Amino acid sequence: MDYSLARGIPLAILLGLGGLPVACSGEDEIDATALCEDVAQAVAQRTVACTADTELGNRRYDRFRTAFPCKGGMLNAGTEDPRYTCSQSIQALDCAAVARLGDKVEAWYAGGNCSAVFDLSGAGGAGGAGGAGGRTQ
Repeated sequence: MDYSLARGIPLAILLGLGGLPVACSGEDEIDATALCEDVAQAVAQRTVACTADTELGNRRYDRFRTAFPCKGGMLNAGTEDPRYTCSQSIQALDCAAVARLGDKVEAWYAGGNCSAVFDLSGAGGAGGAGGAGGRTQ
């Protein structure tokens, strides 16, 4: 599903609260591949917030979502799993850092335990789960 600014970004994403899924079905585990989606959304959200350029945010979302394979697996919802810190660290970046990181996927993913979310051992563009569900345009 395409969430475009023209149609309105979900309020939770605009407020920086979107992303991490919760176990609404009463299950105690969530699919960690959702974290990869959350990270790409965080990159797009910070890009748009700092540049007001939704096209750039969308391009980064598309590239960052598939640049490296997502490790996947299952997470226990409500735990302090260190994999959660990847998107949180991206959401905390100031605009000077966003400008400095630019389109360098590896640089964005260097901190916040992102290596626990993505397989960063291969070259960028190796592919991931794909999809454009969290685009910000």
